[in-house]
This record gives sequence, structure tokens and C-alpha cells, in this order.
Amino acid sequence: MSVRQLRRVRERFDDEGVAGLPHRGRCKRPANACPPELAGQVTSLYRERYPGTNQEQFTEFLLERHGIDLSRSTVRRYLALEGIGAPMPQKRSRHRRRRVRRAQEGALIQMDGSTHDWLEGRGQHLTLIGGIDDATNKVWARFYTSEQMNGYFEVIRTIVEENGIPAAIYTDRTALMLSERRTEKQEKYLSHLSKALQRMGVALIQARSPQAKGRIERLWRTMQDRLVSELRAIDVKTLEGANRALAIYLRRHNMRFRKEAFNPDPAWRPWDLALGVEDTLCWVFPRVVRLDNTVTINNQVLQLEPGADGASWARKRVSVHQRPDGSLTVLHQTTSIPHRLYSATSEAESAA
Repeated sequence: MSVRQLRRVRERFDDEGVAGLPHRGRCKRPANACPPELAGQVTSLYRERYPGTNQEQFTEFLLERHGIDLSRSTVRRYLALEGIGAPMPQKRSRHRRRRVRRAQEGALIQMDGSTHDWLEGRGQHLTLIGGIDDATNKVWARFYTSEQMNGYFEVIRTIVEENGIPAAIYTDRTALMLSERRTEKQEKYLSHLSKALQRMGVALIQARSPQAKGRIERLWRTMQDRLVSELRAIDVKTLEGANRALAIYLRRHNMRFRKEAFNPDPAWRPWDLALGVEDTLCWVFPRVVRLDNTVTINNQVLQLEPGADGASWARKRVSVHQRPDGSLTVLHQTTSIPHRLYSATSEAESAA
């Protein structure tokens, strides 16, 4: 207390006794206090429209959708008065050393899939497959019916077409992402996804624990809270509706949580491969052409058309590329070979 204030308090004590010591503003309503009925409106909105939403996101909803501008602490106090606590209280975790972010955007992309009841029983269980840039927190993601290689192909294709080729991708050690695994014959093999990353010149880093790729694990925890509330608020029930809502959500999410990279020069590489994105990010099956100029893939026989000047493709080594959309391309080195699906019935009809 300053000397001047002490003098004022002493003068009030001499005039009024102990009753003059409390602050003059005690028990008076502040001029900037919110109306009393606002607390009831906020708690009613939370119970009726946004149950289970975290308090930070609920504060954003109040401003964006209802024009109620309150601080998070005020919203927390209103909810606490009605016995409503945080839906996801913080848990004490084990001590771990912090890993420094990559300095450049595109230097490292963490990828994973999250299977969760995203629609809260309104529809089927979905899997969110996505990636997060380690330097900037930018997110790319899409819903699928399960964790599938097709989903990883499409998400990586989106990243490449939007930005370029990243330097490295950090994943877990699931069968979809394993760079090598021993079979019963003790033979090493590469998964189709790891082969595609090799063709692109992307380093594949595999984590041995969930904590090693903590950035995307924390992303899933955030989205299982915020995104689920978004889907609930607009009553999404289908896969298509979830992906439409996800596209809108990601624009806001990336603006809200994006960080500036330490190095402003990105690490993305331009696409300079001989093959296009669709013929690189796909399943590739090596085949040797039979004497009748056919190859077999997925129990289907492909009849290869003659090459230049009617040349045969017999005994040549080709690769059959199966794209995520199901279409097939047959390549000899980088030359695309025209082909058609062989059917014994159609051949017999044409011969007749």
C-alpha cells in the first residue's frame, strides 16, 4: 500500500472506525459486468446444442454462431456454476524430452490413421487418414471406411499436387507402412506404399512408439474433440457429408493452429519424375508378358495391343499400375501399352 493510500485509509478509520476499512466498491456490481440472464443463456446453449464441446471451442461457437462475445474464463465460470466441468480434463503424463520441430515446411510429414466413432452412432465408424507438417502444423486429411492403403495414396497425392514432394514421411510400423518385413520364407519385401515413396525419393521414417510421433497423436486428440463437435452440430450421418464438413473444418483449423516455420524457404521438391502422380502413387505389379501378349492381374487377363509396326510384347518385362480409382495402366519402362480386358465370351462372339 502506498503512503498516500495509507493516509486515506487512516482518515476513514478515524471517521468511521472499522467499517471504513473495506474497499468502497465492495458488494457493488461492476459497470462492465455481463447481464445476469446471459449466464442462463450460455448454459442452456451448451446443454441443448453443444454438449461435450470443449470450453475453448464452445466460446468460439458463441461468437461465430450466436454473436455472444465472452472470454473463455467467463464461459468456464458460467458452466462451473451449473456444475459443468471440462469434458476432457488434462492427465498427468510421463516426462519426455521435447523434439525440436523441423525448420522447413515440407521437411517432414507425420502420417497416421485414426479409427473412431466420429459420427457418435449416427452412422458407420469411420477412419480419418491424414498428415501434419512438422514445421507449420498444416493438416491434410480425409475420411474413409477403414484404414487402407488407398487412403494414404490419396492423401499423399493431395499433398504433392498442392505443394510438391516432401523430404520425409514419419509413420508407425503398421503393415501398410512397413518398409520391410520378413515372410514365412524369411524373404524381405517392400510394401506398395514404401515402394511408391522410394520412387518419389521420399525418406520413410518409422516410429517405434506412439509418443515418437506425438504431434499427429495430439492432432487426433484435438480433432476427436473439436471435429466431433462440428459433425454433431450439423448432424452429419454419412461418409460423404463427413468429408464435406471436414474440408470446411480444415480451412479453419489450419488458420487457427498454423505456425510459421523457422526457415521461410520450404523443403518441397517439384515433381520431376518421368511418370505422373497417378502412376507413381499406386500399386505396381511386375509381370512378364506371355507368348499370347497377355498379362494377369487380380484374376483378370489383360490383352496387350501390338506395339509400333505391329511388334509383339511377348517375354518383355512390364509393370501393371493399379491406380486408387481402380483403373489399370501397363507400362514397358515409361511407355504406356494400350490394352483391353480379355473375356472369353466376348472373344467367341467376335470370332463368330
